[in-house]
Amino acid sequence: MRSNANNLFHLLVKAAEENPDQTFFIYKDKKCSYREALDKAKKLANFLRKRGIESGDRILLNIGNIPEFLYSYFASIQLGAIAILVNPATKRHELKYYLNETQPKIVISSLDQMENFRIDNDFLYNPENIIVHDGNAGENHLMSIIENEEPYNSYEELESTSPAAIIFTSAMDGYPLGAMINHRAIFETAKATSSILVGESDIFLTALPLFHSFGLTSSLFIPLYNQIPFYLLKRFSPKKLLKILSSSEITIFCGVPLMFHLLDMVMEEGMKFPHMRAWVSGGEAISINLQNKFKQRYNIEIRQGYGLTEASPIVTWNLLERENKFGSIGLPMPYNEVRILANGGFGKPGETGEIIAKGVNVIRGYYKRMDKTEEFIIDGWLHTGDIGTIDEEGYFYIRDRKKDMILKGGFNVYPKEVERILSNHPDVSRVQVLGHIQELDDSSRNESIEAIIFRKKGKSISEKSFLSWCKENISSYKIPDIIQIK
Repeated sequence: MRSNANNLFHLLVKAAEENPDQTFFIYKDKKCSYREALDKAKKLANFLRKRGIESGDRILLNIGNIPEFLYSYFASIQLGAIAILVNPATKRHELKYYLNETQPKIVISSLDQMENFRIDNDFLYNPENIIVHDGNAGENHLMSIIENEEPYNSYEELESTSPAAIIFTSAMDGYPLGAMINHRAIFETAKATSSILVGESDIFLTALPLFHSFGLTSSLFIPLYNQIPFYLLKRFSPKKLLKILSSSEITIFCGVPLMFHLLDMVMEEGMKFPHMRAWVSGGEAISINLQNKFKQRYNIEIRQGYGLTEASPIVTWNLLERENKFGSIGLPMPYNEVRILANGGFGKPGETGEIIAKGVNVIRGYYKRMDKTEEFIIDGWLHTGDIGTIDEEGYFYIRDRKKDMILKGGFNVYPKEVERILSNHPDVSRVQVLGHIQELDDSSRNESIEAIIFRKKGKSISEKSFLSWCKENISSYKIPDIIQIK
């Protein structure tokens, strides 16, 4: 097999060559070695190749944190294809947009998602090109494919800036943009952690969703680059996560503030985690109160970071060897520059302005949207839409948000996108969606969505029926918290 570090598939090949029997991941207490994972990915790649997948084609992955995600992702990039990573909870109107925008050759999903690939009994996508990873064995059952195929023993040579994934984000005008995260960006992010985070005896707990840029980079490729195992958690449960942390030798956990909040609700004061070295929070601001509580009750320092999908995603972090400043998003990662844009130039400590970032981690553009690429990435500088400051020691702080967006459970929600999707309701004439942000004293926020629904003349809509429609047509984290029907 050819060696080509520009393709992230090389990292799995390298691990299988150097440590074939070492554990790659643990799922439901069953270990999978690098050799086993590579073999399954290569078999799936052979099947996809025979289905016509070539370099540059798109494959939409609509599955969660299960081994099949790993095999599918690595099979895709082995062939030089671009994986479109989509939340498995995505509903029909969202899927319709992603499918229309990217025109994938193959979709890999699950049986319970099949209903979301149709609207009014009309399929959004050719069902013959949908491969399911579960259900009864058959030609479209993923594990049957893996078992029956011969391995494909080569992989596509790529430019380092070739897209390794498309992840949709930034729907300020109602239409999500497909951020093209490239192979080098993920590689350099993972490489940087070998000296500032990871040790040879570390074990990761992968609870973040791998379809999200934070999970993909921090909880899959960082362990893989460093050839250390990770425990793959299918679904976040605070009690299950706590059991795993207290009964295993896991040393590093990356999560979002909601995960830490839910953990705190089931933890007993004074609990010890003798193996844990690093607790990392990202996705949205964590409250200083929660950081203080973890420090005082459990002697745990949660180290906050900051990033965006467009930055692959990690921009800043409170490094282990430096002071952990509660409330701060930390110091720039070594592969990127970070500045405050104030008064037309780089801001000085204490000045407030937009946070901008530049480096190999910043995407080269959005899929088929050069106009938006030129709007948000100027002379290589990514304009984040977040307002912040920097202190005398170089630590950054988020103070406000320029873009029309709120955060719920670590996921971005754009009012204009919610408006667009809710307007598909057959009895609705117009929708207005508002994002509400309540600033709290501890540097965190309460964020919620309100929808004002205007009915078509002569139509009747109840809040209960409207919520029922929402559950079938839009992701749960995008469903409005407050609904007014007029």
